Amino acid sequence: MVKKKRKNLRLDIVLVSLFALSLSLFYFYGILPQLGLTGFATTATQVGNLTVGVQTFVACTWANADFNVTFGDSIDPGVNDRNASLNWAYPNASYSINQDLNNGTSYNVTIDSTTNVVTNVTMKGLHFLSGANVIGVSNVTWAGNTTRANGTNMLPANGNILSLTFNTTMPVGGGLSSGNTAWFRFWLDIPAGATAGQYSGNYTQQCSQGV
Repeated sequence: MVKKKRKNLRLDIVLVSLFALSLSLFYFYGILPQLGLTGFATTATQVGNLTVGVQTFVACTWANADFNVTFGDSIDPGVNDRNASLNWAYPNASYSINQDLNNGTSYNVTIDSTTNVVTNVTMKGLHFLSGANVIGVSNVTWAGNTTRANGTNMLPANGNILSLTFNTTMPVGGGLSSGNTAWFRFWLDIPAGATAGQYSGNYTQQCSQGV
């Protein structure tokens, strides 16, 4: 009787073992392929930040002549293309182009050595006023050159009209680098109907980063 129970017990253990093995085979070779899992992950990714700080410097130096531009006194109404007083009085005898020594312009702006970007110089102006009387800023024309003080383009016929806003289309100097100079001249048309008086206006030049 005892032997029979042991035999039945051994048979039960064998049956349980076979059932467990069947479940294992079903799980690993039945379910896993359906899930498409054929191995283990072997790579990982990480995103990191990249940063940089960029500094730009723009500085310009204007000639002393630029701060007080005059067209003279006691000028008759109706005069056109009146020269600014230092249009043809460049004083620097060391300048390399000889034809500029006596007839170059004294009005200029130089891009300072601290500038580290390409620079544009633009200009705008305000109306001339004498009490309630006005001579419009559009009566002023100007011309500039970035290679010499007396460029062939620096004549009234080639001038640009001074406006109330910065003229970015026609800069005094465009694409200038550190050490470059832009030269310019001014002319004034005095309207025939202008009322006598001492008129004052101004102009503003701006140096800014170009392209």
